[in-house]
Amino acid sequence: IWLIHILCWFGAELILRIWPFPPLPTEYEMLLEYQWGKLEHIAGRGILLVGDSSLGNAVAAPIVASKLGMPVVNAALTGSHATYGDYLVVKRAIERGRDWRAIIVFHTPSVWSWKPNRDSAQSLDAAFEVHSLANYSYWLANRSALIGASTSTRRWLVLSMRFGFDRERILQYKARLERVGRRLPELDYIEQNSKIDPQNYVPSNLEEFRPTAYADEWLDALIRLCRAHSVPVFLATGPLPESEVRISRRYLEDMFVWLRAKADQNQGVEVLYTSVPAAPLRFFGDSSSHLNNEAQSAFSRWFAAVLSRGMKGGGEAPASPWWR
Repeated sequence: IWLIHILCWFGAELILRIWPFPPLPTEYEMLLEYQWGKLEHIAGRGILLVGDSSLGNAVAAPIVASKLGMPVVNAALTGSHATYGDYLVVKRAIERGRDWRAIIVFHTPSVWSWKPNRDSAQSLDAAFEVHSLANYSYWLANRSALIGASTSTRRWLVLSMRFGFDRERILQYKARLERVGRRLPELDYIEQNSKIDPQNYVPSNLEEFRPTAYADEWLDALIRLCRAHSVPVFLATGPLPESEVRISRRYLEDMFVWLRAKADQNQGVEVLYTSVPAAPLRFFGDSSSHLNNEAQSAFSRWFAAVLSRGMKGGGEAPASPWWR
């Protein structure tokens, strides 16, 4: 029975590799592959930015590179990938033998309090080929044409149920995923999907600041890795609407106390600026932590100036108003 099972498996693998089943990757899988690819083609001594979607939407690497006169790579993932994603990106970048001038860790304030996301961690293990007994089967499964086809089939079924088997809506969603894939090289991040409606916007109130052990553990691992290779680390915070900064004042104050303690305890680690970069709501796009395309340019110019100051030993800088 096992022999028949194995023969059927390999037969199906062979058929699917000859006549590939159309895959249905998620936008996050496309992002991981895109960012992973960047690390293979980096020229010269440069700066690496790691973090979540607030970084992906706020900082335009070409603008910062132009202002600083050195290569800049924005390898932002998402909040669910947390500091484990930061660590794996930095580890891969250093393993490629690059001589980095600095590593920037850039997150929206709420990320420090998020709990681990097992699916995101497994997707990182697969993308960055983390080998261990615990995740070897997951790594192997991601290289199987049969399991890839099974995953895509399941995703098509879920989409069909979500959209009430409305073919037009399913095709529109597929077209959006294809557009995300096409525009990744142009935008350098996932394309925003909508706009904040000011009439229905309710500011998020960040209450008690409690960084998770998971976020803390992998940030410490990243710092140790950079220290071992004599690469300075700068800690930065993503922009938020002014209304959220006002009502989350205590959370943000405690967060900066924690970040400065990290810097004080670790040689070669600095906090870039003294408070959260705040701005009116009109500068944000599909989320209150995502700057829109117009605001990205202004923020990037300000960020380049602040980073230049920090790399020259100028200390922390005021965070706002950056848009003026």
